[in-house]
Amino acid sequence: MDGLQAGKTFIDEGADFLRVRAGMDRLPFAAGRFRLLALNASFHYARDFRATLSECERVLAPGGVIAIIDTPFYEHREDGERMVAERVASFRQKYGMTEALARSSRYLTFVELRALAESLNLRWRLHGVWPGFRRKYEEVRARFLGRRIAQFPVVVLKRV
Repeated sequence: MDGLQAGKTFIDEGADFLRVRAGMDRLPFAAGRFRLLALNASFHYARDFRATLSECERVLAPGGVIAIIDTPFYEHREDGERMVAERVASFRQKYGMTEALARSSRYLTFVELRALAESLNLRWRLHGVWPGFRRKYEEVRARFLGRRIAQFPVVVLKRV
């Protein structure tokens, strides 16, 4: 399902979609080349969020859009840090994975997102996504226990 309806809109206008496997802080494209970049389940693996967003902004055409999809966000850093610590312990037990490798997937806070967007002169909006009944139950259960779990909004950043 094309929830953003980007595929239909852009394909109808003759655009092709490229899937690139490259370092996110060094994209192999000319500046101003794209109208839409979709970072699907990948942004939270960036080594440097600012460098990655800066590189994405570089290859955007004026008025272009970056969509960050399926990246965990927290209101408070301590909730994100708890999630990372739990992942490290779980991955070590289940897979024998090193702490450094388990920590390669990170998170952002909404305050960090705001600061990143403003520093790059990008306008941003959050779009909530219904997580499904199971995930919603876990969210309610966590709040009851005094914890917060990640939110996964669609983040739309527009080049001004």
